[in-house]
Amino acid sequence: MHGNIYKATRSAARGGHDQTMDKIRRLAVALNKINAPTAHSSDKNFNASEKAVFWAIMQISAKKPDTELYPLGELNALLGFTKPNLSQTVNRLEDKKLVVREGSKSDRRVTFLRLTESGEKFIAERKKADADKLINVIKVIPEKEQDKFIDMLERFAEEYTR
Repeated sequence: MHGNIYKATRSAARGGHDQTMDKIRRLAVALNKINAPTAHSSDKNFNASEKAVFWAIMQISAKKPDTELYPLGELNALLGFTKPNLSQTVNRLEDKKLVVREGSKSDRRVTFLRLTESGEKFIAERKKADADKLINVIKVIPEKEQDKFIDMLERFAEEYTR
């Protein structure tokens, strides 16, 4: 994803934009570190696609905390899987007793995932591990600058994902 940034960095740097391109390079390196997969002890039995489904569930539940049913279409909008890949991944998660499929009562075309007790436990472990990591990260920023940092990061994320 950031490979194009590096090419643009080298090309623009030759055009006299060294300082701006250095900032872009530093930003790209930081984003790569943030996006790098982190090892959670609970992850060892999951492949990348299965972890991605849980990531998408966590994204939806962060925006809608009371959600118990996760529409496959909404999950896939975040993931961009092919239908067969998503179906196979959900099958594996069902085999591991982490999710169950539920059909919509009002629209037979819509299928939801519901976390089982084991799936909820896995999500809770991930959230706790992520929260612990964020607590350690925020500690390195002086308290009076933390809100400003979070505001800037939210603005950055909004622009970056456009």
